[in-house]
Amino acid sequence: MKWNWMMGVAVASSGVLVACADKSTAGSTFETENSVATVVVFHADGTPAAYSHVQVCERDAFVEFLGTGLSNVGESYETDSAGTLKLKNLKPGDYIVEAQADLENDSILLGAAQVSIPSVLPDSSIPISVEVEEPSVISGHVDTDMSPAYVMVRGTRHVQAVSASGDFSMQIPRGDFEILLVYKNQVIASDSVTVEVNNEPLVLTDTLVREYLFEDFEDSSLAWYVSYSKYATATLEWTEAGEGRDGMVAHFTCENDSVGHWALMGRSFGRKVDLSAMDSISFWIRGGIDNYISLAFDVLEDSTSTYTSGKSWVHIDVPSEWSRIVVTPDSLLAADSIGGNIGWDAVKDHVTNLSIFGGAGGEIWIDDIVFYGVDWE
Repeated sequence: MKWNWMMGVAVASSGVLVACADKSTAGSTFETENSVATVVVFHADGTPAAYSHVQVCERDAFVEFLGTGLSNVGESYETDSAGTLKLKNLKPGDYIVEAQADLENDSILLGAAQVSIPSVLPDSSIPISVEVEEPSVISGHVDTDMSPAYVMVRGTRHVQAVSASGDFSMQIPRGDFEILLVYKNQVIASDSVTVEVNNEPLVLTDTLVREYLFEDFEDSSLAWYVSYSKYATATLEWTEAGEGRDGMVAHFTCENDSVGHWALMGRSFGRKVDLSAMDSISFWIRGGIDNYISLAFDVLEDSTSTYTSGKSWVHIDVPSEWSRIVVTPDSLLAADSIGGNIGWDAVKDHVTNLSIFGGAGGEIWIDDIVFYGVDWE
């Protein structure tokens, strides 16, 4: 008989579907000949767990977020009166086999076993023993501001939404498992644990790289200014992207007839911003510039400040077609004092402005400036 696992109200309201990998077990599972594996489910006293419910999932099975409530998840099967189950057509791979006895009883008995199916099968069926017993409880706290977030046990049906206070608690079988913190189909934290009778609380801290859209120019370019030295000129306008890109962008043009002078478009952060944790910054650009442009992280201070004014920058060749450019701290130039370049370490924790220098002259169109890894608030 083929069964569906009933996940209960907590998971039903989460809108989560556990994707069990082996869809080929349906139909031929109970054939007694040529079975790949034989599952035996038993109680702690050795007696068979007759008519237990068994689920077979790839060990690396993940979750899909569908955005709708679901009351049942995955595929499962029932053992016979001797607590056995024949599995046929399992493809090679690593699996977690879960069993649950007394599905309709409040005193749930759970068990799990891990098995590897080789590419070359042995002559006899692979034995899989699963002991069902009182479940263990894993609980803990997650450190994340991503919501909704979920804690799941990879390769099983066990998943729970994190509470508003960041706490979670769930019953699972004993054994070795990988516990995941998941947000929008992305694993943002994980921990390998051995689940025993009593377990220490887990703390999962997300490793998600924050994404902050600094400027998309959809409303205007008024937050930006232009600045240029003697013998240079510059203009900035707000215009349609063109050349196959939708929306509005900034269009910067400049002329500079002296090597020692400059023209730029810039934007003040309005305060000192700590970019020490910045993973990268990206933007879209096209145009035609003599030589190159320079992206600069500026510290602009007056004489009363304890900080030294200067910048950290990188020079970038401008593509003629829309292209996404990514700049990391490692790609910034080493400090050399040329143009006020004092290096990333000297500016990173108190940056005041972002500037784009126009090189020796020409024009650029720029769009969607995004910071990664920065807790902007």
